[in-house]
Amino acid sequence: MRGPGHGNDAGQLPGNLNGLSRNSSCAPERESLYATDSSMRTWWQAADDDPEPWLAVDVRSEFTVSAVRVIWAEPNLEYRAGIVPRPYRYRVEAKLSEDDAWGVAVDKSDNDVDMLIDYVAFAPYKGRFFRLVVVGWPANLGVGVVDFTMFGTGAFPES
Repeated sequence: MRGPGHGNDAGQLPGNLNGLSRNSSCAPERESLYATDSSMRTWWQAADDDPEPWLAVDVRSEFTVSAVRVIWAEPNLEYRAGIVPRPYRYRVEAKLSEDDAWGVAVDKSDNDVDMLIDYVAFAPYKGRFFRLVVVGWPANLGVGVVDFTMFGTGAFPES
């Protein structure tokens, strides 16, 4: 098998390694930091009454993103009760400063494909702040994110 030393490195790094996360809401003990902690055993979960949950990450410096990965948690999954996986619909937005308006880097608001792990590559998009906005989800399943990672290039601040 050939590794990155043999010319097949994508040249991208995860941008949220030292990032600061925020959210529109969270269920008890399911804060936003759990979606960016690189652990498959923790997750952010929005409050059940949040009409448009979002999760934002400040990567602390300008970063050019050309791919994102969302690993959904499916917090209330219960096949016997009919609560089954279905597509999540969302946007990934970005902006360079707190004062800027959010721009859309990825629009999957009409998504009809169920992807537990959704990796999306796109044209490079510059930002410092990145936000996952969930606009639709399976009935009764709830909104949870195990991992939200932006991949790209840029300077990384010291932690």
